Parts: sequence; C-alpha cells; structure tokens
Amino acid sequence: MAWQIDINHSKTEVALDLRQLNRDDKINCEAIVAALEKKKIPVDAKVQTRINNALENLKTSGRSSKMPVLVQGIAPVAGLDGYFEWSEKFDPEKLKAAEEERQNEDRSSFYERSNLIIAYKGDLLGVLHPLTNGEAGKDVFGYPITPQPGADFKIEPGLNVGLLPDGVSFVAQCDGEPKMEGTVLSVDPTLRVKSDVDFATGNIEYNGDVNIKGDVKDLFRIRAGGNISVEGTVEAAEVECGGCLEVKRGISGKEKGVIRVEKNLSTKYLSNVTVWVKGDILVDSEIVNTNLNCQGKVVLQKGAVHGGRVTAAGTVEAPIIGSPAGVRTIIRTAIDPFLDHQMSLLKEEKKQCSERIALLMPQAKSILAVCQGKPNEQLKKMADEIRQCKQRIETVEETLKGMAREIAKTCTGTIIARKVIYPGVMLYIGDLIQVVEHEVTGPVELTIQRNDDFKGLSFRVPAGAAAQ
Repeated sequence: MAWQIDINHSKTEVALDLRQLNRDDKINCEAIVAALEKKKIPVDAKVQTRINNALENLKTSGRSSKMPVLVQGIAPVAGLDGYFEWSEKFDPEKLKAAEEERQNEDRSSFYERSNLIIAYKGDLLGVLHPLTNGEAGKDVFGYPITPQPGADFKIEPGLNVGLLPDGVSFVAQCDGEPKMEGTVLSVDPTLRVKSDVDFATGNIEYNGDVNIKGDVKDLFRIRAGGNISVEGTVEAAEVECGGCLEVKRGISGKEKGVIRVEKNLSTKYLSNVTVWVKGDILVDSEIVNTNLNCQGKVVLQKGAVHGGRVTAAGTVEAPIIGSPAGVRTIIRTAIDPFLDHQMSLLKEEKKQCSERIALLMPQAKSILAVCQGKPNEQLKKMADEIRQCKQRIETVEETLKGMAREIAKTCTGTIIARKVIYPGVMLYIGDLIQVVEHEVTGPVELTIQRNDDFKGLSFRVPAGAAAQ
C-alpha cells in the first residue's frame, strides 16, 4: 500500500503517512476509516473531519510529504519531585542574594548587619512539599497512560525541631542555628561562627551559647545570654557574656575594649582592656595595663601583673606583681568592685545633695528675712527641696552602711605573689594600704594583721608554700 497508518512510539498520535503516495494511487475516506478500525482505533466525528481535511489538501497539492495527524491522544503529565522549601528568612540562597544587595550600603552600617542565620523558638523553618503522581494521559486506543511519578524527598526532624500536625511543617523548638545535614533538619542551640567577627558577620546578639572560630575585630560587639568561646583574639571590642567567657589567644583591648562576664573568664592574656567579671578570672601569661574588676578570685598562672588596676572580692594570685621599671600597678582585694562602684555613685549623689542644700540655705534665709513670716511660694519650694535632699542623704547613708557590711562579710581576699613584688606597687586589702618600697621576694601573702590596738597589713609565707 502506498499509504499507511503511523502510530508513534508513545501511542499518543496517529498520522496518515502519504510520503510514498503516487498520483495514480487511490485513497478515500472509507479506506482510511477501515484501516483505523482494523487497528482498533476509535473513529469519531473529529477524526472524520481530520481525514477529510487531509484528503482535500492532497487534492490541492497532488502529493504530500507531510504526515497529517488524524488522532490525537493525551500525553501524561509527569509528577513533580518532592522538595523542602525554607522559610524566607532562613533560605541560604535568598539571604546570600540580600547580602550582595547590601554591598553598596554605607560601610558604617555594616557593624549592625549580619549574615548569620538564627531561628527562635516557634519559628517556622520550612515546609516539605511531597512528590506528586502527575496526571494520567490517554492513548489513541482510548486506554489510560500512567504518568511517571516525581522522586520522593525525605526530611526528618532532628535535634530541637518539631513537626506540626500537618506532617509537612517544621518548627524550631529552641533558639539556635538551623542546619540541614543529609535528610535531617536540626537546630543547633550553639551559634557557631566559622570566621572572624568582622564586617562579614556584623555585631552578634544571641540568647544562647556562641562559638567563634576566629577573632573578634575592633569595634564589633557580641552580646550572648550563654557561654562564649573565642578560638582567636578579642581586640578593641565589646563583649557581654551571660555565662562563662573563654578566649584562647587573649584579649587586647587597645584601651577601648570592654568585657562583661556574668560567670567565669579564662584567657591567655589581658592587655589594655576594661574587664568586669562576676565569677573567677584565670589568665595564663600576663595582665598588662588592665582595669580588672572581679567579684571572685584572680589567678595569673605565669608572668606578671603590671600596670593598671586589679580589684577583686577574692584573692589575687600571680607569680610577679609590678615591674622593675616601676610601672604604676594597683592591686585591691577584699573589695567587691560592683558594690564599690555602686557606693561611689551613691557617694557622688550624696555630695550633690549636700551641695544643693548648701546653695539653697542662704537663699532661703534671705527670702525668710524679707517676707517676715508671711507665706511665700518660692520659700515653700526651697524648703521642700531641702527636705527631700536631707531625706535622700539619710537613705543613701543607710544604703552605704548596708553595702559596707556586705563587703566586710563576703570579701575576704588576700594578695599572693609566688616570685616577686616590685617596688612602687600599691596593695590594698579592704581599706588598708601597703605601698611596696623595696622588692619583696616570694612566695609571699599579704594579709591583715590584728592586735589589741593595731590593725594593719603584713607579709607572710602562704600556707600552701609553707606546707611544701
């Protein structure tokens, strides 16, 4: 036969192959219908119309190199693969794009920007979109064609991640850094910074623990509710730590850095920095020109404390205190620096109240003399202010007495030098002072000596050293 019925591989299309047809070959609608029915292909009005159109076109052209379509099936629609969609504020790609857009911003604002991804308890981390099965097709014989389903995608809720009742929504169960590792979604409660804290990260504020692999650069700020560990150096930065702070390579504040720690501090060295610690301080190599304030004890394992001022409620212990060059060094123990600071503020307030009374009294007396006992609104205001100042002075004095009792009861530190104390060092235990005029060879401990009519400071061999 010079013509034939052609069915494509997917059985979704039937065409009339006229490419071998000559002018003398006969073809008509009945023959084509018979050929289709022989192949068990349903013929309806739409197919009849397509057959007639093909024959009309053949008459016009005489010969066709085309293959007109007579029957059109429905191709199946393949299913979609399953996938996990991050919520917008946790999507790494979107955050990266947003970061690139910020590159042209004023550099000063970079201190406040951050490329760190932090989730908070209850945040929707993302949604799992399951695979779809696709839509079935229909072949030219009228039979359904099964679609290819999408590939499955599995996500499991890991540490600190919950799955909502819908079975596809994942939420954070604590504050932390969301992570996808394989098929497990988790929230790490420790914020891990794999670089320096600098313009790439911006300042950091986080309620939990923070681990920093690099340095904390000048003028940046870290505020953490938990522990902070820094693998590198803290420079002229501000660090506020709600737990323990560990800085493995030391703190060099360049006279601008400020460190505040609610628990313990451990570091390699302290240099030119202001430090406020409510726990203990352990330093490996040296403490240089530092304003150090500690509610616990201060222990320097090696090297010297020289320059600056160290104030501690507990004991201050170091191999060397001061320097041969006589650098001004002050060590104060048995003094709670936090209470001491509050007492200084209260004393200043008391002084201002007294100065205000001293200023108002002469003025009030002058007005009193002029008004000769008659009511005077200005005099009344002055009298009220003087009375308020006196009441405030009384309150401050009682508060100061209570603080002094607290310091006497809880602050019992001494000063221990394991090797030497150099001349020029000023040593305090509470309100007692000892100025070192000659080199003192250790191990020595400065303690309070009490006699019937004498209270002062004296050196002795530390109990531990005596036992050795």
